[in-house]
Amino acid sequence: MLRRIELYRSGKPGTYIPSLTRVLFCGVNINYSSSNLRGLRSISLLNMAVEHMPSLEEFLSILRESPLLEELYLDGACARAPEPSQTHQQPLVVLNHLSELMIKNLIPQYARFLLSLFSAPRLKRLSLENLITQDFSSVIDSLTGKFPEVTVLGINGLQIGRNLRNPDLRYKDIFISWLRTLSKVRYLRVSNVPDLFFEAFLLDRSGRINSHNISETPVCPKLEALEVLSRSVDKMIVCDFLARRSSIGFPIKDLFLPGEDVADNKAIRPETFVPAGLVRRLLHVGSGVSPHRRKSYMSD
Repeated sequence: MLRRIELYRSGKPGTYIPSLTRVLFCGVNINYSSSNLRGLRSISLLNMAVEHMPSLEEFLSILRESPLLEELYLDGACARAPEPSQTHQQPLVVLNHLSELMIKNLIPQYARFLLSLFSAPRLKRLSLENLITQDFSSVIDSLTGKFPEVTVLGINGLQIGRNLRNPDLRYKDIFISWLRTLSKVRYLRVSNVPDLFFEAFLLDRSGRINSHNISETPVCPKLEALEVLSRSVDKMIVCDFLARRSSIGFPIKDLFLPGEDVADNKAIRPETFVPAGLVRRLLHVGSGVSPHRRKSYMSD
């Protein structure tokens, strides 16, 4: 197992380290063509200038040479998009073991390009973060039906349409169509979302608000846990959502609230956030989210 690593500018590049299975590159310049990165289980590319990103061929090569890849985190970085004159259809890379994917701080066109490169038929956890300031409805459209096995869904900043808070009906339909393909979601993490977001989880198959009709199955019928990531989430909207899911026979059992904010020494008090008895369990999670709790929801 790798215990120590020394890097010298004059060293010979391209050495393969079999025990190296997890890499995280943040804002650094890597010579991917001679890096010999393969057999990886976790890849994180974060905050890279375009010139420091791997080329499309290099990125796809790393994916193909890492058939057991389990985690892929892309925050403002991925592969360099090819020039229009160089665009050609790439064979889809199938990542059969990928269970966790994070897409963060990307523009819509780039996110769609990224999602067209691979499939992950067994993906369990999907996180979309800081996809705002532009209309990401086309990205949501491209996600529809792509990851049907997801059980943990995180959305922390998502804009659909030109207005973050109140998208028009056309964008609502795109969003709801996507959620309908996520029928196995059990755990939802949320912050900075459109006002329609929670309403979508109350719709029945006909697209109507499911009101006290237990015979109708709502969007994401297996949803049983909600994690509120920010104190900015409207308390009344959350409480209304919890009450209405309960009234139609699909209650949220566990509610996780943000813990103490180090900056202002404030925290949401569980007993004042929701009425007693509305959820089975109400807990704080700190600013460092509780991965062990989410792991338990990654099974069907």
